[in-house]
Amino acid sequence: MMGEKQRVLLCPNGHEAQHIVKRGIRRNKTGPVQLYYCKQCGAKFAETTSFSHEKERMKDIAFALASKGLSLNDVTSHLQQFHSFQGSRQAVYNWILDRNQGTYPKGKATSRSMRERYEERIKRLQSKLDKLSAKVATLQPERKPRGQNPKCPRCGSDRVVRRGVRRARGTVTQRYGCRGCGYLFGESEPAFSRKRVDPFIISLALNAYFAGASIRRIVDMLTQLFNLHTTPATLLRWFDEYPPAVAKFLRGVQVNGGDIWQFANRKLTVNGVSYVLWIVIEKTKRFILASHIGSLTTESAVEALNIAKQQSSTAPKVIETDYWDGYSDAIHTVFGNSVAHSPPPSPEIGFTHINKLIATTGRLYGSKQTDTFKTLEGARNIVDGLTISHNYIWPADDLNGKTPAEALNSRINLQGDRWQQIIKLAFADKAFVLHREEQGEVLDQQAT
Repeated sequence: MMGEKQRVLLCPNGHEAQHIVKRGIRRNKTGPVQLYYCKQCGAKFAETTSFSHEKERMKDIAFALASKGLSLNDVTSHLQQFHSFQGSRQAVYNWILDRNQGTYPKGKATSRSMRERYEERIKRLQSKLDKLSAKVATLQPERKPRGQNPKCPRCGSDRVVRRGVRRARGTVTQRYGCRGCGYLFGESEPAFSRKRVDPFIISLALNAYFAGASIRRIVDMLTQLFNLHTTPATLLRWFDEYPPAVAKFLRGVQVNGGDIWQFANRKLTVNGVSYVLWIVIEKTKRFILASHIGSLTTESAVEALNIAKQQSSTAPKVIETDYWDGYSDAIHTVFGNSVAHSPPPSPEIGFTHINKLIATTGRLYGSKQTDTFKTLEGARNIVDGLTISHNYIWPADDLNGKTPAEALNSRINLQGDRWQQIIKLAFADKAFVLHREEQGEVLDQQAT
């Protein structure tokens, strides 16, 4: 270890070498050092050489190798291999700087300084930190200036403050709290933020359900095609959530209703109670302007016509109906004498496409008894979904492959996955706020 220099084995108290024995090794950063013990006086001491210290000799060797052009890595490896050096490259680098007035000797194979290495590492870490900061910034909701928070959807108060955020499925939603009534609500709930499945699966299930497939058949289809083990209860939650929200959104989208409307009704049974489904449809393009569940009264017929009047940007000239005595009074109440009533010549004559459309609602619910529903809310959801599918989802052959909405040049243009697109439009940012009331969750439109 000590090189070719002769060892000096002398006791610090002057006793000769025959009284000195080895007593272990002490390991320093510069390497192992032999320890000795004097039997004469009991002194313990370390091995010494003609050099003042082995460390100084390693400094000389390191500087000499660096001056010949060896890199810092090569110098450190030489000391570790041939001189039992156990220190770090930084220690060797500091030795060389001390011997060469603070600079590393320039040579053909000179390595970069440790400072440069650390600076490059700091730059790489800073770059990673900037990327992570940018990613976190995209997940943060946009903060509004103070005083511009939305009003409370329950009480309408403007005493609204921010109450943290909600993180779910990769989205971040700003939460607000009302100081007036204590209600907590979120801004712009995304359409599919709380769903564990792909939105395409939901739109596929909606399309199949309102095309007439049973819930059990849809569950089997999702299991076979996508290996998705869902339950009928999950599908029912989708069917109860999305059609009413989309229908509420579409009521504010007006279309050109044309000159001739057709008005008909069909009996429905909900949990043993008789109701009537009223349908108002544009004749040429067969766009459903209104689908309303009520009773067989003039007041209920007036409600259906008012819904159709709000949906259409123009008033009709003629309304064709099936056979019922109250049609004339309902049309006169809504339009006065400006719209003509065209009843059928006999009770046996009806509208084929309207009757087929109304009859389909009973089959969709999966009941053995046609036109029978378990709940009124379920019947309304089915009618809303069927109306949306008929107007905006299903193309018709006699309309040149267009939907009735496209044939009427509706401002809602859907391409590709139509159910998914129309759901996103209905749940667009700053358009709706999802909140709870005493009887459950409802979807209310929030004024911007």
